[in-house]
Amino acid sequence: MYKKLTLKNGLRVVLVPQGGLAATVLILVEAGSEYETKRINGLSHFLEHLMFKGTKNRPKSGTIANELDSLGAEYNAFTGGQYTGYYAKVQKEKIEKAVDLVSDLYLNPIFIPEEIEKERGVSLKRDDFQTYRDQHYVAPKTLVVVAGSFDVKKVRGQIESLFSDLPKRAKLAKKKTLEKQSKSEALVKFKESDQSHLVLGVRAFDIFDKRRYALQVLANILGGGMSSRLFHRVREDLGAAYYVRAESDLSLDHGCLAVSAGVDHAKIDLVITAVLEEMNRLKKEMVSETEMKKSKDHLIGNFILGLESSDELASYYGGQEIITGKIKTPDEVIKNVKAVKPEEIQAVAKTFFVDRGLNLAVIGPYKSSEGFKKILKF
Repeated sequence: MYKKLTLKNGLRVVLVPQGGLAATVLILVEAGSEYETKRINGLSHFLEHLMFKGTKNRPKSGTIANELDSLGAEYNAFTGGQYTGYYAKVQKEKIEKAVDLVSDLYLNPIFIPEEIEKERGVSLKRDDFQTYRDQHYVAPKTLVVVAGSFDVKKVRGQIESLFSDLPKRAKLAKKKTLEKQSKSEALVKFKESDQSHLVLGVRAFDIFDKRRYALQVLANILGGGMSSRLFHRVREDLGAAYYVRAESDLSLDHGCLAVSAGVDHAKIDLVITAVLEEMNRLKKEMVSETEMKKSKDHLIGNFILGLESSDELASYYGGQEIITGKIKTPDEVIKNVKAVKPEEIQAVAKTFFVDRGLNLAVIGPYKSSEGFKKILKF
């Protein structure tokens, strides 16, 4: 069972003890590409890289990486639309050292001008990084998660000591995402390649919407595995795809469902048409109880298996908390997935599989999107 606490400065801590040989520390901050203005576009991701280049305690570039390597750690950082994360996974007896290292790069970075200049194509200055960090890397926007096998009392005390001086400034909120679309749209990026890569998606809703579990099951039915409808139709029947999958992605104030595929150039029109037809089927035909059960079992099975490792466990609890401020236990999620009904699947399909929210992006040997636009309709 997880434990959540909030320090006096507003920093949130989530501790998820679990048996095993490893433990993971993950620090998340409410700052990502959706917090950027056009002038500083890309800064969140670049800042993530700079954080590893040196700290006040370890000023020499490469020291943090060397020490993490010496621990035998798996470590990295990542930037999304709504948050940035820094993590390290280690043997359980080394977790306190990992907490110290990841905390140091988060709390005490020094932005060395030479390191900034190494990045090509940036018009950004050192002051841009410092200002952005001062605005967003504050206690109320920061979450520290530790999951796996560790001494809860020791790690909690360590986090409280390390992060007690992190500034308690007011949150700088993300600007609301504005969506405006009245017809289907297509975007083409020319590239000579062995296969075409496409993403065909529709707008959906935010992560707080009660229909999110129905959308999750719908995505799984459509393209959630080798027994999904799209795998059968596109890969086996048409022999047209190297991969095909469907996934939902829900965020703080927007969301989507998208089908991704790598396809034979000569069959791309067939694939797009087939995807649209399978989406239409979900609008017109009720999913059978047999297929519903298979899809739910597939979802739940993968979900449970995905929580076996400490890094996935940290991501599961941390991802919920940093976006929604609330955490659902695995049992609650499983219960909600099991409760989805065929009528809910159809209702979601009818609502969102419509031209005004339909979008296609293609990378391949194409110079115009006009041909795709002609077939891009339900």
